[in-house]
Amino acid sequence: MTFKAHTLSNGLTVGCDHIPHVETVSIGVYTSVGSRFEANTAQNGIAHFLEHMAFKGTTTRSAEDISREIEDVGGYMNAFTSRESTAYYIRVLKEDLPLAVDILSDIMLNSTFVQEEIERERGVILQEIGMYNDTPDDAVFENFQTLAFPDQPLGRNILGTVQTVSDMSRTDFIDFTGAHYHTGNMLISAAGNISPDDLMPLLEEKFQALPQGKKSSFDAASYKGGTKTERRDLEQANVVLGYQGQARGTNEALALDIWTNAVGGGMATPLFQEVREKRGLVYSVYAFSSGFSDTGLFGVYAGCGENNVNEVLSVTRDVLADQSENLTEEGFNRAKTQMRAGLRMSLESIESRMNRIASSYFVHGKYRTMEQILASIDAVTMDDAMAAAKHMLKTPETLSLLGAIS
Repeated sequence: MTFKAHTLSNGLTVGCDHIPHVETVSIGVYTSVGSRFEANTAQNGIAHFLEHMAFKGTTTRSAEDISREIEDVGGYMNAFTSRESTAYYIRVLKEDLPLAVDILSDIMLNSTFVQEEIERERGVILQEIGMYNDTPDDAVFENFQTLAFPDQPLGRNILGTVQTVSDMSRTDFIDFTGAHYHTGNMLISAAGNISPDDLMPLLEEKFQALPQGKKSSFDAASYKGGTKTERRDLEQANVVLGYQGQARGTNEALALDIWTNAVGGGMATPLFQEVREKRGLVYSVYAFSSGFSDTGLFGVYAGCGENNVNEVLSVTRDVLADQSENLTEEGFNRAKTQMRAGLRMSLESIESRMNRIASSYFVHGKYRTMEQILASIDAVTMDDAMAAAKHMLKTPETLSLLGAIS
């Protein structure tokens, strides 16, 4: 593997991970702007809606043209929106890289947002909102996020609401793109059988018209916590119990991630063993932690019977409190081993390597090698992990309950 960073003449950052023994290339345009950057409640969902519109037509290609050109060469394209980023990416055989670059530049620079396509995709997104609302283990997490960060973009649904999506206009897309889609927020990441010397001239030619700009900002997060119970006629209760976590990229966040994996990241962990194996209270239970630029979330999800909710919560709280004081060396080392193994296994995925480049730049402002990442994991001590957990458990509790709740 050979990694090379480059800056185009307009200031756009490019990261290229050259892997000569594969036959494919994954290349994506990443924007450090997601739903958190929506200025007001009326904009809620526009970052995601815009992601859907990217492949719906340009000044030179129709939506069908875009799909056909990629599929004609056996390629694959997709996109995603998170709370702090949006990505558009294509995977093709190495010889079809110029086509992938041409299409990515076309959708970034020449999207037309035709009204007919807006209306068609509006209907698709409204169906997507309905699907998530009808999925209990998705809805309970959305309620959890809103409870943790109420009345602020970080707590709103990435998809938006039926009302906001129904009201969005072509002008809204043009304004949002103009405000955020520029070199200050964007980078290009590529991984696979691709020479940086071949890639950079292509990008210089195709992305030279991308406007320059300063990095977009957002309001600081304000974690609150609280409890919400949503009763539905279901067989199970869906439970998410959590606390404020750590901002991504910090040593404290890494320590909390390791502690989370040690306590509830697998079947051998104390949480799974106590709640499911010993007591038989649940089918599914696991812990998770996620980070944002200035804050984070820790949580435990459980799916259980209506009569088991209180005991599940009680046992979960006891396990978390105990493990913040009595984490075992065996569990700690297992969690670190699993994290290291997961990272090394991700090297076998071209898309994972592409995503890791972008994530590294967005979080750290530079590319971090696998050796550097593994060294940072090795540097975390068991005391660091327990200290991060103790700090987390002192924050207000967030509890989301949905389904068969008595």
